[in-house]
Amino acid sequence: MASEELTFRARVRTQVGRLRLELELSAAAGSTTVLVGPNGAGKTTFLRILAGLARAEEAHIELGTQILEDTKTGVRVPAEKRPIALVFQDGRLFPHMTALENVAFGPIARGVPARSAREEAARLLGKLGAAPLASARPGALSGGEIQRVALARALAGSPRMLVLDEPFSAIDASARGELRRLLLEHLAPFEGPRLVVTHDPVEAAALADRIAVLEEGRLVQTGTVAEVCARPRSTYVAHLVGLNLYRGVASAGRITTSSGSSLIAAEGQGDVFAVLHPRAVALHRERPSGTPRNVWRGEIESLEPLGDRLRVRVGGALPIVAEVTRGAADELALQQRGAVWISFKATEVEVFPAS
Repeated sequence: MASEELTFRARVRTQVGRLRLELELSAAAGSTTVLVGPNGAGKTTFLRILAGLARAEEAHIELGTQILEDTKTGVRVPAEKRPIALVFQDGRLFPHMTALENVAFGPIARGVPARSAREEAARLLGKLGAAPLASARPGALSGGEIQRVALARALAGSPRMLVLDEPFSAIDASARGELRRLLLEHLAPFEGPRLVVTHDPVEAAALADRIAVLEEGRLVQTGTVAEVCARPRSTYVAHLVGLNLYRGVASAGRITTSSGSSLIAAEGQGDVFAVLHPRAVALHRERPSGTPRNVWRGEIESLEPLGDRLRVRVGGALPIVAEVTRGAADELALQQRGAVWISFKATEVEVFPAS
């Protein structure tokens, strides 16, 4: 099958409680799109509509040349007949079946001879490093083992599209790296589009060819990992990639935000976003002297470990996040909280149009 025939496109509009979900999303064959967003953004609702487990007021979903749903014409392929494999965050394995039986169940239900289905199930479990689990039931498996079996079950159905919902959420942090490597290895040869839902920026960066950011039912940004990281277009995205983001009106080197606060930048005109890396922010206990053009006073709100550094959230008229070494934190006695002075150079502020 030609790769262009496996492109996925979806347009969905519906109301779920107070959430108005309105989005258009596409994914190319052989690529991994990662859908990220805060809790309540509509990610799970979208997946349920995509899989045929929920209905939308308006929907047009197509995979290659096949229309899976079109509310205007009344087309709606039942969930069990959609060529989409959905791997849930908890695996959703049948508790009374062994791992091998779980993987073989789908093909047998579609008429594949039981012996052939079990042989293929054993092969897939082996590829995923789960062969020793074949005779075990889900209750005896760890979160990582369950996800391996669930992925094998999904691949056993020969789907044209793979959808993984928070694949690492039930897995210990110590096991995530290995499972992430395994997932990348087995996603690579899959010819159809892959859609992964996660809230973890590390997972998004590791797995994504493209990232789509969903907030309050709408896509606010799409692009490659590098594009999204370089030019975040919402506070959520900025926090996701670890940057400070401000929106305001730029004039004569000064950016004024909606709150009335301002910062100095080396460029920009009109409605803009201003991005500043936390490592460019210096903290002081006394008002600094010297060349920085941006200087103001704030109060330490929180300290978060980040490897050999600390991420310091500072509140005030213009909240900001700084990233400092542990040595600098000790020297400034940041653990005692209290007031600090912030400074950074205008040349450290990257400015780009907001529209």
